[in-house]
Amino acid sequence: MNDYYAVLGISRNAEDVVIKAAYKALAQRYHPDKFQGSKETANKKMREINEAYEILGDPAKRKQYDDTSSNAGEEGNTFNDEESGEESKYDPLEKDWELAVFHYPDLADLSAKLNSISWKISYIYRATLLETKRFDSRVTLAAEIKRSYLSKYFGDNPDIQEFALHLIATKNKEVANFLNKSVKLLGDKIDAFSVISKICKQFNIQFQIYNYKYKEFSPVFGSPLTVEGGHPWMLYAIGAIAAIMFIVFYLISIS
Repeated sequence: MNDYYAVLGISRNAEDVVIKAAYKALAQRYHPDKFQGSKETANKKMREINEAYEILGDPAKRKQYDDTSSNAGEEGNTFNDEESGEESKYDPLEKDWELAVFHYPDLADLSAKLNSISWKISYIYRATLLETKRFDSRVTLAAEIKRSYLSKYFGDNPDIQEFALHLIATKNKEVANFLNKSVKLLGDKIDAFSVISKICKQFNIQFQIYNYKYKEFSPVFGSPLTVEGGHPWMLYAIGAIAAIMFIVFYLISIS
């Protein structure tokens, strides 16, 4: 089953006005007469956008879709699917957005931070604000869009979400996709420390996570230094003690 919410880049609890704003903005962006890529891509995108809006834009059809997808245990799109495909350089929101930023300068930073995660959620953020005029809620809306995106692809665990943001920021989409698949497989009651440790070890990634067992932040390395079930700092402590002993014996020998 197609994920129409992902097609429009919105959350499942999006208001009707947000659905309409997302549809209008994406339809303008991918209109065959405006799209600067191939006609085939533009037509494909427009079919997907129109199909999604036909369902989500109608309250009755949306409810039926939500019920059906929920009962079917909707799998959702993979992380890479959301970012795939040829994109348009044409931005129908550009002029209005520049004027909005003139009056609310912090919009530029809010939009840029979302764009660093996904161009689509940044674009929908701008479209929603321009359509609804809810500029007083711009910070709250940005946080909600970010939270919804991370929850959709990486679950609700805050440590997993932080790890996902790290992978996205370092442009490590292959591992982010692997994390996405892992979360979908393991479900809600995920052991974040174990999952992150194993992925870091598998893909040789460095990351720091709060270890609830030892109640401190523990560095997780993608190397044999991280021993499953052991305390990561023990290895460093042993190394430090050995170095100190070497220095002491050396000083004694030359005195």
